Amino acid sequence: MHPSENGESSDDMDAFLDEFEHSPLPDPLSLAQLEKALRVVADGVLPVAPPKIKSALKRDLKLGYPDDLVMRDMQETSCETLFVSFCSLTESGHRQQEFCGTAKRAGVSHALFLCDPLQAWFLRADTAFESVLSLVLFEIERLKPSRVVCVGASMGGYAAIRCGIALGRRPSTDASAPAPDRLKSVVVIAFGPQVFIDPSERAAIGLPPVSFNPALDRLHFAARDLNLPLHSLVHLASRAISDAQLDGPHALVELHVEVHVGELAGSDVREARLLELAISQAQRAEESVPHVERQATSWTVAVQVHQGSGHTIAADLKSRGQLDTIVRAHV
Repeated sequence: MHPSENGESSDDMDAFLDEFEHSPLPDPLSLAQLEKALRVVADGVLPVAPPKIKSALKRDLKLGYPDDLVMRDMQETSCETLFVSFCSLTESGHRQQEFCGTAKRAGVSHALFLCDPLQAWFLRADTAFESVLSLVLFEIERLKPSRVVCVGASMGGYAAIRCGIALGRRPSTDASAPAPDRLKSVVVIAFGPQVFIDPSERAAIGLPPVSFNPALDRLHFAARDLNLPLHSLVHLASRAISDAQLDGPHALVELHVEVHVGELAGSDVREARLLELAISQAQRAEESVPHVERQATSWTVAVQVHQGSGHTIAADLKSRGQLDTIVRAHV
């Protein structure tokens, strides 16, 4: 053996390098790594200054969410299930409704199709997400369905889950609670949704770069100047479950979130697993608190990972003839 310049033998150095090069990296989907990411988010992260993007987005976000971005398809029958679709990212200024054909083939009788040409994840500076939620609540109050099904892909998936979380709360002390008394259950079907939309949070938990990062950066830049919070679904779900402790045993409406992700989209898979873990942890923490009448666990998340697909999982499932089956199972 010949010593190297730093005093170590070359054989020892070769062995070290071989072990380093072949040692496995931490599995981002392992329970330990997922729990670590949730702790990072819970502890807060330093904001990352977004690029100086010249855009009219900040001005447009102040205009609120207009009703003309909603398309209604209502039949003259009683409504048991209200179908609400949120569109994904599209070219700026282009209005498109999604899942129209899927809803029709599934036999949906009452549907709302919402689009967001600002590519702002359905957020507005006036009332954040509440301006969108109020449109959904108006139809719920008018139609009085017992069930709401929210559907969306990517940006629309974030909005669909966020709407589901809001509808899943029924504070007993608030007469203006989001969920009307007749609403018994909420189902969300999300395809490749974002769970984290703040670039700072995404960077802090090590999510890889994605094609829609520029849109998130533009939103971050505008939201920062407007004091518009970019809440993650983990934060919103955890807070809703925690707040339910104060509102009695019937504060949560039954909520089922079904997330479909492609195995090739590592960020989508990890975000879905983080949401699944966060809701599970929040409910376990709630159940450990002594109550006179404890809130029964009524929120579930099911993540389905599809082989050979990436972020465009909704389009892939449609081409395979599986999309209609998935939606029809819930409507």
